[in-house]
Amino acid sequence: RWRLMVYSTLLFGVVAFVIPMVGFLPTLASREAVFYVVAAFFGLAFGSVYARFQECTWSLLPTGVDVANAMGFAAMCKLAGVGIGNFFVGILLGFFSVEGGESYTLLGY
Repeated sequence: RWRLMVYSTLLFGVVAFVIPMVGFLPTLASREAVFYVVAAFFGLAFGSVYARFQECTWSLLPTGVDVANAMGFAAMCKLAGVGIGNFFVGILLGFFSVEGGESYTLLGY
């Protein structure tokens, strides 16, 4: 299980690293086509990591624990982390907006 978790996490990292590279393609059509493919792999990698993480969480629970409370707490921690992370990264991304505020420089990604 843990080996699959590591492989899934590495795949997710590689795909996340490739996303900004799409901006270096020469035409809008090529960037758009490649972005859809990369986004599909991103979803696949994220789903794999999420499922593996859930499985690892289940395996770490001690016997006799209230499973509903433990898993509920884990879910709330994940949601809090996503919310706080999105808030701060949104602030950071705001520093890279171009003058109209409707797009970002490539460096922002």
